[in-house]
Amino acid sequence: MNVTTAPAVKSDKVEVPPAKDMSVAAYQAAQGFIQDRYPGPKRFSELYQSSIEQKGNTYTVTLSADDLGGATPVRYFFSVEMERNGATWTLKEIKR
Repeated sequence: MNVTTAPAVKSDKVEVPPAKDMSVAAYQAAQGFIQDRYPGPKRFSELYQSSIEQKGNTYTVTLSADDLGGATPVRYFFSVEMERNGATWTLKEIKR
């Protein structure tokens, strides 16, 4: 069986379907930015285990992700700062 994969696309904008709760949308956008910047299999922390801060249209999401690409999973903690512009999110900074 042959499996082909598409190359990872690095983008500074992620479109997320509108959510009733902006914290859910911010969490999903942060996961998208992390996956784009650091491709590979990951297991993200749950929303209730994460921290979301909002200042105007700027959101900072702090969460953890286990990198499952190696023999032993490695846990990373991320802080993703992004700005919401309508239906899109613009990445400002990712700290790992």
